[in-house]
Amino acid sequence: MEQLKLFEKPKSVSLRSYPDAPYRRPALSDLATRKVEPKSPRSEYRNMFGASLSMDRINNAILCAYRGEMDQLTDLSRETIDTDPHLASVLQKRFANVSTLPWAVVPASGHGVDKEKAKFYADVVREQIQNLQNFRQVLKQFAWALFDGRCASENIWIPITNGQRMEGGRPVWVALDKINWVHPRLLSFNDQRDLVITDGNYGYYFYSNQNGITLNEDILKAHGMWGKFNWWLPQLFGEYPEREGLAIRCLYWSFFKRFAARDRLILLELFGKPLRYLEVDEDSSASEEDLDAARTAADAMGSYFSAQMPRGVHMKFYNPGELAGQNYENAIQTSNSELSKLVLGQIGTTDGVKAGLNSSTALVMQDTEYMVLRSDAESLSEVIEDNICDRIVELNFGQQELTHAPKFVLKFDVPADRGIEIDRMQKALNAGLEIGITEAYEISGFTRPEDDEIRIRIDQPPTPPTNPMAPASRPMVVMPNESDSKQFYVYNIPEIKDGKSQRQTPITDIKHTTTVNEARDALGREPLEDGDLTIAEFQKKQELDKEQEIIETEKKTIKEIKKDKSETESDE
Repeated sequence: MEQLKLFEKPKSVSLRSYPDAPYRRPALSDLATRKVEPKSPRSEYRNMFGASLSMDRINNAILCAYRGEMDQLTDLSRETIDTDPHLASVLQKRFANVSTLPWAVVPASGHGVDKEKAKFYADVVREQIQNLQNFRQVLKQFAWALFDGRCASENIWIPITNGQRMEGGRPVWVALDKINWVHPRLLSFNDQRDLVITDGNYGYYFYSNQNGITLNEDILKAHGMWGKFNWWLPQLFGEYPEREGLAIRCLYWSFFKRFAARDRLILLELFGKPLRYLEVDEDSSASEEDLDAARTAADAMGSYFSAQMPRGVHMKFYNPGELAGQNYENAIQTSNSELSKLVLGQIGTTDGVKAGLNSSTALVMQDTEYMVLRSDAESLSEVIEDNICDRIVELNFGQQELTHAPKFVLKFDVPADRGIEIDRMQKALNAGLEIGITEAYEISGFTRPEDDEIRIRIDQPPTPPTNPMAPASRPMVVMPNESDSKQFYVYNIPEIKDGKSQRQTPITDIKHTTTVNEARDALGREPLEDGDLTIAEFQKKQELDKEQEIIETEKKTIKEIKKDKSETESDE
């Protein structure tokens, strides 16, 4: 289908043929198009916890979040990701997986839906999404709401250029140019649990218990800003929005791992540099000055090879046992396992977990991860449909046209065994069932070739005149049109005129379609080892073999010349 230009209606579709299709868009205030010069992003203050992080500080951040103040929890969760590679890895795996799924815009269907109009609306929405900058990144930013419990973004619209105008002469919003991400630390909740953008960079404020933009449907419509912002508050654990998300659940486990790793490094220092102490005999004659000198010598043992101790003073070393760090190792492994189960639903795809002989454990773990991915895909599909697809239709064709707004689908399919599926299809055909060509291609995993595309298929070559037996079936090149195909593998039936054959097939056709053994069999000769090649392929192979033989002969000659020269120089 030819690519649509922005809202250029197809020739076969005219919206004016629909008497109910409105052309008055919702009124939009100047607030919605205001351009704001943001301040420097680096002027934003962010909390840094570092070595001062404790369970009390984690608890305080969570209590602030329960009051709707989310910035401290966001800073703590981002620092946790920075210091925990395992958590960062499983989060990236979950959110990257769902954001890379193939997507489709499906026309609306159902009772009372005009199919032609629904298809046109789907084409319009699909075109705008395809023209969006970094749409995959937008999907990933929405997916991170599963971690933070919330997300928001700002739609940047551009006016149509077809001359249509609204009241006041302002052009209509029709095209979604890009979607700007809002950092989650700028998103908090007011007393009514409405999501609020608390950053003053946006430059406009209206009713809210906090300064900022309240992302509430009624408030946004009242201020002419409906369709300006997208937001999502996923519900994973059946909680209020300020208590949702994976972040709160990950903090304590990452904390245990963080401090276990820190203590293990301290223990590593003891292993690398064992504890040294001095033992003084009861009858030692060492003075206080001598003992001070002995302590200084013991401290310097890391840089000196030897030291002299006073009489009656002995240096001894203490090494921790081999299992001294096992508790720390167990704490780190346990934390990693719990984080994997929390984010991915299981641990089998992040660590080398043994499934056992003839065990289905690995398959169960894989199925669990697929269930999580499927849940994320279905939830995210609804979010994109509500925030983007519906807004494009509503702002261009009116709210009453939402019944014809298309659906957005992230295509999630469990990987199928192609061999089993093809075998199942073959059995169905043998049983007399009919299968659609589109579904057959989908089962095979190959795409259906275009009409003007060169293809390959198993075909029966024509029988050459010199061969009384038909050759075996083999892959053949099929050209886009019949006339070209005849030049490659279709023989014309010769006509007899004036008692002579008028064969039009050139001899090169026989060379490319007849194998060597087929020709030798027609002449009553024994087959060759390489006889499965066509005559042209066999001749090419012989030429290559002859060239290789010449190269080997030249190499051998050069080697002999060098050998003779070396022997002559040796004799001299």
